This record gives sequence, structure tokens and C-alpha cells, in this order.
Amino acid sequence: MTQLKTVGLYLSSKRGYLALQSILQRIDKRQVAFVVSARDANVQNDYFEEILATCESREILFFEKENTGRLPCDFILAVGWRSLIPEQPGTRISVIHDSVLPKYRGFNPVVTALIEGDVELGATAFFASENYDEGDVIEQAVVQIAYPIKIGAAIDILAEVVGNLASNVVQKMLNGTVQSVPQEHDKATFSLWRDEKDYLIDWSKNANWIKRFVDAVGFPFRGALTKWNGGRSARVLDTEVVEDVFVHDRSRNIGKVIFMRDKKPVVVCGSGLLMLTELIDEESGASLLPLKKFRIRFE
Repeated sequence: MTQLKTVGLYLSSKRGYLALQSILQRIDKRQVAFVVSARDANVQNDYFEEILATCESREILFFEKENTGRLPCDFILAVGWRSLIPEQPGTRISVIHDSVLPKYRGFNPVVTALIEGDVELGATAFFASENYDEGDVIEQAVVQIAYPIKIGAAIDILAEVVGNLASNVVQKMLNGTVQSVPQEHDKATFSLWRDEKDYLIDWSKNANWIKRFVDAVGFPFRGALTKWNGGRSARVLDTEVVEDVFVHDRSRNIGKVIFMRDKKPVVVCGSGLLMLTELIDEESGASLLPLKKFRIRFE
């Protein structure tokens, strides 16, 4: 009797969860040697529990990231995974990255794509390499999007694409039909890791850029950050671009409230005006709208 080839899966986020669902629809569950997942305190739903529940219901061996146990497998696939994977001699590692490589190598490629205003999102399955996101490409997929779009909706759209891509790659690996091609390294661009400072709104940008930024770092992330009223922190969760007016000495007035529309502040940007339609206090989470005073500068 021919021994079944097996795959080890490193999964996190909604993309990893949907990849698991798609893979299990197309292969024998016995071909999943194990699943590893991890909790992520930086998002409101990391899909750890959903991945765990799926493995328990299908009787698939499950490990949390901190545990060390693993089973031998023929190859490994990582989806939504942001940590190093222990090498296993003779086991090739493939990864799915949330961009059309070589564009947006690195971290948070979907956030960067939305801030930049890209009209398509994509995903790439590739073989892991010594330098991150440089490996040979197995398969890519692209989906069109339209603005305005929030990060949650973009993740949902891309998660379906990633799920299908993951199951395609697993089938090819198990069937021995996988092929790959080198990336065009001279066309590489990079999306860097983000920390709390990267949530801070740059009011010198144009209003459309800032709106895309707010939408790109909202739920399931913490939301765009701004300072006001003597250094207090607030999160801008939703905005609306409004018709611009001529502002004298604009560069000195960036961040100031110029109008109140329906009791919501309209802020002077580097170019354009932006109305803040959802604004909460960073410490308490309480809504700050309507603002109690007019003369406010956001920084």
C-alpha cells in the first residue's frame, strides 16, 4: 500500500483559517501531519480558536507555537505566519505572502497596498529562502478592489483568494506536480514592519491619502492615532473627504478644525479637508463626538 504524502501547516489569522478549510475540502485529512498556530494580541480576532476547533473536530494534531512537538512530514506550508519556522531536514517549506511578489516584500503588505491606493490585491505562494520573500514563485492570484475600502473588507476578500491558493499548492505538492520560477529581483519593493508610531496620522498628507490610511489601519487593528487637546491621544476610526476651500497660510494651519458639519470636525490637511465621523478617546474608548469646543488642532 502506497504511503500517503503529508503536509505540515503553520497557520494564523483569517487567511490561515480559510486556507485550512479549503485544504480539508480537497485532500484526505490524514495527509495533514499537524497544524501549528499562535495567538496574536495585536488584533481583535486572531482566529486561533477557530483553527484549534477545526483541528479538534477533525482529529488533526495541533500545536501552539510555543510547544516544541512536531511530526515528520513531506513538506510545510505557512499561511498568515509571521515567525521563523524550524527547519526539518528534507522537508521543503512554502509560504503564502499577501502580495504579488516581488512587490511589497516584508510586513503588512495589504495595509501598504491600501494606503498606496492600489486597485488590486494579490497573494503569492513561494518557496522559503534565506532572505525573506525572495524564494521562487509557485503560483500567484490577483483580485480587483474599489475604493473606499476598509482593511477588514480587504482582508475578507483576500482571505478567500489565499484559501483557494493554499489548497491549489497543497494539491500540487502532494501530487508531485509543483513547478516554480524565480522572482524578478530587480523589481522588488519593500513594506516595512509597523509599530505604534506608524499609526499616527500625518495631517500634512492630502485628505484622500489620510482617508485611505484611516481605513487601512482600522479594525481588526487598533485604528489611526492622533494627538489633541494638550497631547491627549485619540483614535480616528472613520472619515469623509469634503470639498476643499482656500486656506491662507495653509502649511501653518494643518491639523486645525476649520468647520463643524453635523457636529463633526472638519480638519485642514496638507491638501483637502477631512471630516472626522468616528473619533474615540484612546484611554477610555468613549466617543469624543460631538466635540465640546471648536478651536482644536490635531497633531
